[in-house]
Amino acid sequence: MLVFLQAPQKAITAAIKTASSASTFTVGTADGRVLAFSDAYEYVGGDAHASFVAGLGASPAGTVHSVGFDDRLREIDGKSYLCANNASVPDFFY
Repeated sequence: MLVFLQAPQKAITAAIKTASSASTFTVGTADGRVLAFSDAYEYVGGDAHASFVAGLGASPAGTVHSVGFDDRLREIDGKSYLCANNASVPDFFY
């Protein structure tokens, strides 16, 4: 049996506990990648941040928002990035 392990390769710069059953917590790293962890780390699919993930926040709807030093706000639903819109962004990002 072949098992592939994934884990952060750079320093973890942000972390948040998520309420969804898909993952226990989500972390952002210094190289701009976001990983979800439940039984093992999995990289969030899609277009990642270009650099340092500065913060993570959770919305009441269960999505996670990430902000990076690349001046982008990303919305994460489960294991993939979505296009963030102003209606879905929590107040603490303003």
